[in-house]
Amino acid sequence: MVRNRSSLGLAALAFLLLACAPRASAQKTRWVETGSWMGLGTMMTDTFLVVGDRWRVRYIPRGKGPFKIVVRDEKGAELTTVANQQQSAVRGWRTFKNDSGLRHLHVVAETASWEVVVEQSLTIVQEWQLVQWTRDSKPKLAKIGAWAGTDTDAEYELRVPSAKWSLIFACDGAGSLRVTLRDAEDNELLDTTLAGKSRNMSWVHSPGDYKLRIWARDIGWTVDAVEVVEQPGKRAGGPR
Repeated sequence: MVRNRSSLGLAALAFLLLACAPRASAQKTRWVETGSWMGLGTMMTDTFLVVGDRWRVRYIPRGKGPFKIVVRDEKGAELTTVANQQQSAVRGWRTFKNDSGLRHLHVVAETASWEVVVEQSLTIVQEWQLVQWTRDSKPKLAKIGAWAGTDTDAEYELRVPSAKWSLIFACDGAGSLRVTLRDAEDNELLDTTLAGKSRNMSWVHSPGDYKLRIWARDIGWTVDAVEVVEQPGKRAGGPR
């Protein structure tokens, strides 16, 4: 899942001005983009930290429904629904209040492509805290599996002990690649299609047994499974 832009880089400069700013100015908030992703079909985003008193998810689907976005906590428990559209998918947003903590999004779609953006209403101090957390919690990834081929219709069984891991898939050719992932309870965690020269990734936020299915025609492809390796000095729970 491709992560795009972020406005957090501006916070470093803003923090340098904080000491000279009036106290009232330091308490003012502005909407800051703190994460964005794009994909096609069903995928899950990386973890992000919510520190603002208000935050929102903007979504831009393209194509037909159903189209659904679910907010989940760090362990994968469902917290709330951002959007649930059954017919033509239309763009929109939803705002949340007093909901801080580690979150990720589960986007469920059949054929729609989409973009999702997370924005938070932050003070200068909160922006700086989020910059610090993002820097300190940058994941170190270790490869735990790899597959490659051309024309393919195959299923693989995986047992992953890691609490957080991801699939990175890429292709190059005239045809298409479809990748699906289901857990031991047959819940669909990933179902996406790529064509031409493409690359994306989707996250999984729990250990367990999984079934990975790969279909490919007239295209070369690779799929890598990587796990997050905890780093010394990482601060659990984010900024205080």
